Amino acid sequence: MVKGIGVDIVDVRRIKGLFEKWGEKFLDKVFSKGEREALQREKGVERLAGRFAAKEAFLKALGKGMFQIPLKEIEIIRGGKGEPRIVLSGNTAKLCEGLKVHVSISHEGNYAIAFVVLEDQA
Repeated sequence: MVKGIGVDIVDVRRIKGLFEKWGEKFLDKVFSKGEREALQREKGVERLAGRFAAKEAFLKALGKGMFQIPLKEIEIIRGGKGEPRIVLSGNTAKLCEGLKVHVSISHEGNYAIAFVVLEDQA
């Protein structure tokens, strides 16, 4: 049964501006260590924007605001076939026990969009 749906679109130029203004401080606040390592390999602000959009879409699906859950507890990784996956940690993982998370990320021009569906596993 579907428990929540969230979608978010991000202007890549906005994320680029945040990174240029705040640098590592921005990355440390928003992305997990594993995400930062993956982003160094992948390069490109588009990847940052896509992951940021996925985190915000997840929060919308969960019905929580950005300041209620640390963004670092929502980790966007690549699955075995390159597909995006969300891995939760900390209190967010406890809050979402029993939920299956589906995520899709796409990029077009100056925009990244993400769609998240939360499904009850019971």
